[in-house]
Amino acid sequence: LQLREQLLACVQSGEPASFRWSGHRPDGLGLEAWATLHRLGTDDAPLVLLSLRDIAQYVPAVDVATSAQAPPAANLADFSRRQFRDVLSRAGMCYLLLDCEGLIQDVNDYFCELTGRPAHTLYGQEYFGLFAPAVEQAPRRYAFQRALEQEQLQDFFERSLLTSSGQSRTFFWHSEFERDAGGDIIGILFVGRDITDKQVAVRALTDNRNRLQDFLDNAHDLIQNLSIDNRFLFVNKAWKEKLGYD
Repeated sequence: LQLREQLLACVQSGEPASFRWSGHRPDGLGLEAWATLHRLGTDDAPLVLLSLRDIAQYVPAVDVATSAQAPPAANLADFSRRQFRDVLSRAGMCYLLLDCEGLIQDVNDYFCELTGRPAHTLYGQEYFGLFAPAVEQAPRRYAFQRALEQEQLQDFFERSLLTSSGQSRTFFWHSEFERDAGGDIIGILFVGRDITDKQVAVRALTDNRNRLQDFLDNAHDLIQNLSIDNRFLFVNKAWKEKLGYD
């Protein structure tokens, strides 16, 4: 019941959540887990990423009188964050955490792989100066600080970044505020997917369509395309000129 309520709350608010959860394995044995929830979908099609991590080895053995005590929250939060990074890497998605100054606090392996920069060289570096194209650095810094001041984020957006080799790659990002135990904003978390290859394919398709259009319009033959109910879908330039249509 607790898990279901947390899932519904995450879908409705969009706020990530992490908490200790007790349940049962498929074989009926008890399970002590640390649950992490992140909403990844849109308002029209909400999706929630649920991660459950067995924490039995992190929970010290205690007697019945003290069994209700939870392991230190900070330790479990760090543990769940590591798992979240790993899950996103395996799913081919990037993870990035910036503090309120735009300094890199955390990344996952997939982000490092795509950008060509090891994680230890990124921590504490200013993100925009390192990855944003020169002409976009100032506007992006302004938008970042504006989002923190107004406590309002774009759910989904596209941004380009520069890899270590200077190549520009385009990412589709989802962002969430990172908050401390008191609920104060301490940074912004980004989860994104590299869509560079998809954009290249779209541009190639558009280019091919334009070339086809030019070929058809410059052809001397009369070319037409009809629907199954004999309605005109397309006629070329020669067709209109020879038959007297504008």
